[in-house]
Parts: sequence; structure tokens; C-alpha cells
Amino acid sequence: MRAMKINLTSHNKIFTLWTLVFGLAFARHPAFAGRRDHNTLSEIGVRSIKSNTYKTIRKKGLLLSHIRVRCTGLIIEKECVLLVEYEDNGIHYNLPGGGLEPGETIKEGVAREVLEETTAKVTVGSLALTYEMAPHNQSGEYSNQEPHGLHLIFECKLKENSIPKLPNRPDPHQSAVKWVPIDELDSILLFPNIKKEIKAYVETKRNIELIEDHQLERQVF
Repeated sequence: MRAMKINLTSHNKIFTLWTLVFGLAFARHPAFAGRRDHNTLSEIGVRSIKSNTYKTIRKKGLLLSHIRVRCTGLIIEKECVLLVEYEDNGIHYNLPGGGLEPGETIKEGVAREVLEETTAKVTVGSLALTYEMAPHNQSGEYSNQEPHGLHLIFECKLKENSIPKLPNRPDPHQSAVKWVPIDELDSILLFPNIKKEIKAYVETKRNIELIEDHQLERQVF
């Protein structure tokens, strides 16, 4: 790739350096595993060099937003849950999901992330679980420097003839896509550790509908 000539002010140089360093640190944490989760901030750092504007950085990746939204799919069939396996200093698992992209709804983001990580096409249903990781108020598994994250976890159904499998170009460290029996969840390392909550959801199926503005009747005022 041909090198680009870049002109940056001192302020932008400092900001870009901070962006790249923070992005690299963020990328290695297993709670946010997956290509989009690993690369979002570092990718935005590169974009910041290209755009050279603070405004564009905010639009492209919500880098400086207070809370980062992760759209996640919960797929349960035959008393098993579909998980993405990663091999990085040991084996751990995530529900398929990743960062919401500009220009898409939460449900669109869930369907895209599930497709990217498992090759499976899904119908996105109701909101099953929500998970928050606030760095100042957490279990102790994470550094206080981790970004504030909010996971919106939707129950999904596989579309007809859609079979989950490892994609041809998997995420960094992604080693498999697996159906894990619900009664074996306690034997694996899952990030975040919502095994108990998944089991409870399977038993009760308590969920809430996501109210999307486009579904509402327009008011006259």
C-alpha cells in the first residue's frame, strides 16, 4: 500500500496517539473479544488520521461516547446455546455480537454480528438480557480503565437451512463456533459471566419488547 502524506496539528497528533494506544489496550480484553470489538478503537485511530477531525471520529465509532453499545445474539436450540470460542491464553467463549455501527438499528446490528461471527442468518426477537460493565462498579474481573459497556442481548432464531459454522475469515483468535449444552455452561469460561442469567432466562423466557420509533404512530402537534 502506498504511503500517505499526512499533515497533523500538534493537538491532532497527541489525540491520535492517545487513540491508538487506548485502542490497542482495549483490543486485548476478552470481555470484548471478536474482530469488531478488538479493532474498533484502533481502527478509529487510523480513521482519525485520515479524517483529521474530532467530529468525524465521534461519528465513525462513538469513541468518546460515555457508553459503548454491544449488540448480542442469544441463540438457543435443543437445550444448547450457540457460543463463539476463542483461543487466546486459554479457551474462552462469548455470545456472538459486537459493536453497533453507525447507520444501523440495534436489531440490524445483532443480525449482522451473528452472521459475521457464525455465518448464520437469524431472525432477531425480543430483548432477553441486558448487561452493564461500569469500570467503577464491577465484579473485579476487569481493569478500572476498561470502557463503560452496555450489552443488549436479543433472543434470535436461526432461519431455515441456516447452519452456524466457523467463517472463512474468522475474528482474531476465534477458533470455533459451538453449541454448548445449557447444563454444561458452568464448565466453561464465558465473558461476561452471565451463565446463571442465561439459565434463568431459558427457564422463564421473561423478556421485553424493544420499542422502535419507526413502529410508533406519528403524533400531530
